[in-house]
Amino acid sequence: MSESENSFFKRHLNKHASLSELYVLFETAIETQRHDHDALTLADETSFPELITILDIEKHAATVYTNTIFLEVQKEIQYASAFCTIPKCIDDTEGHIYDVDEDAEGIFKVHHNIVDDYLSCSCKFFVRNGLLCKHMIAVARNLKLKTIPEKYIVYRWTRNASSIFKQVGQNRFGSSTNNCEANTDGLVSLALNCIGLVDGNVEAIQSLRKMLQDFLDEQSKKSCNASSSSFKERLIENFYGSSLPSVVTVFPPDVAKTKGSCSRKKSRLEAEAKRAQKPKRLCKKCNTLGYHDSRNCDKVNAKNKNVSDSDI
Repeated sequence: MSESENSFFKRHLNKHASLSELYVLFETAIETQRHDHDALTLADETSFPELITILDIEKHAATVYTNTIFLEVQKEIQYASAFCTIPKCIDDTEGHIYDVDEDAEGIFKVHHNIVDDYLSCSCKFFVRNGLLCKHMIAVARNLKLKTIPEKYIVYRWTRNASSIFKQVGQNRFGSSTNNCEANTDGLVSLALNCIGLVDGNVEAIQSLRKMLQDFLDEQSKKSCNASSSSFKERLIENFYGSSLPSVVTVFPPDVAKTKGSCSRKKSRLEAEAKRAQKPKRLCKKCNTLGYHDSRNCDKVNAKNKNVSDSDI
């Protein structure tokens, strides 16, 4: 993550900038990141990726992961359906060991711990990326799992993931006049203070968690009852920072007629190739077959030219 941030800020910062210029450039880079984040969030909330299989686990992944991460998971699901088979299963003291045969890469071992109900693969794809590999998905299909268990879903890859610290209330252009942003200013600090107060008290933690879960369920029901069109309009308004106009005053331009406007002069080779496709005709002046007639016969024109030169 450090190398990624360094690469990003190098595209916006300048080592010769003064301290005030550095602050302005840094704020511009941060706003660029926030704008990209809002654009991706808008795309995730207003669109649904296309499915390529009929598996229930793919449908569940499409509702859980963001569109970008879902493409990676979808690739693993497709490979698991097309190229992975389970030729052998061995029982051990803790569970089962599945041999998953992949046509191109060979055999991988997936261990299913019955005590913890946990899958682990020898390819270590889940450990590196936090996503189920094709071999674990093949075993999950063998276990008749229709959804991805919550223990294998990394929160940072989900649609609901968002940064704890958000830009509210104040920015480089002055105080915000939005009532919603003014009311949410300090909400994160309040939540963190509540978490700090209940730290170490199991009963208080469970009580706070239950209260937050009840509030989340209530707000989720309200969101489900709201129409999808109004939800999309609210997302668009939050993204662009303005409300949708009631009357549209800008219309698409009229379609221009471009037929015949892009004529160009053909080259000599193109003209000769087009003329070669035409059938030859009999010239009445020179009595030969060619691509000319009596009006533009080269032999007659050359003869007339010689006669005129001799007269001169």
